[in-house]
Amino acid sequence: MIQKLGKISFIITTLIVLVLGTAQWMRGKNAFSLKRIKIQGTRVLNDTRLLHQANIEYNKDIFDIELAQIEHRLKSNQMIKEINVKRQIPSTIKIEVTERELVAVIFIESRMHGVDGDGVIISQIDRYALYDLPVLSGVKLNDVMHIEKGYSSELQQIAPHLKRLKKMDPLMYHRISEINYRPNLGFTIYLRNDSVPVLLGLENADQKLNRLAFAYPRIEEDFAWSNVEHIDLRFDSQVIVKGK
Repeated sequence: MIQKLGKISFIITTLIVLVLGTAQWMRGKNAFSLKRIKIQGTRVLNDTRLLHQANIEYNKDIFDIELAQIEHRLKSNQMIKEINVKRQIPSTIKIEVTERELVAVIFIESRMHGVDGDGVIISQIDRYALYDLPVLSGVKLNDVMHIEKGYSSELQQIAPHLKRLKKMDPLMYHRISEINYRPNLGFTIYLRNDSVPVLLGLENADQKLNRLAFAYPRIEEDFAWSNVEHIDLRFDSQVIVKGK
């Protein structure tokens, strides 16, 4: 039994030495020199700009590259929610990006900012990424404080609902042109059709948006949008359409 264990131990030790020796030999031959960087998961972000921000040195041994430092540099990009950098033998670094999902636009001092599904304000973003997103208005911000913190309480109230609506019913989401907030009234949606206001209030926004999506085809069938003064969803299980 002891002899058998000794043989197994000898074989394992030999294999480890061979693997380490081979790896050392390959490093000496520059087999692990960085030749390729792969970026995965970008939709809004520009890969070329990300590579510049990552600042990775080509032809350097991939085992000498500090992955944590790359992640730290890339995390400063506001559009990045999660980042994972890994080595792929023999000569590749892979960057896996999870972007923040934009759901709205907000204007601060006449400048466009993105708002993601968690209510985070994103100032470092190309304007083309903000086209066709609904505008959030009426939200009072201490500009410097909230941009640094990246959020406001009102945005955190409505943004997750917009994110879910965008995922579950993108057609209804794209029918919204603006979401306005007033403390005494709550949230009001303005539709792209004749800027018809939809009164949401403050609570149960998911249920109300689902109710609106369900009722929308019937409203469109029964009314000319130009004759609709507003739609009221503030009352339980009701969709009240007030004509002009």
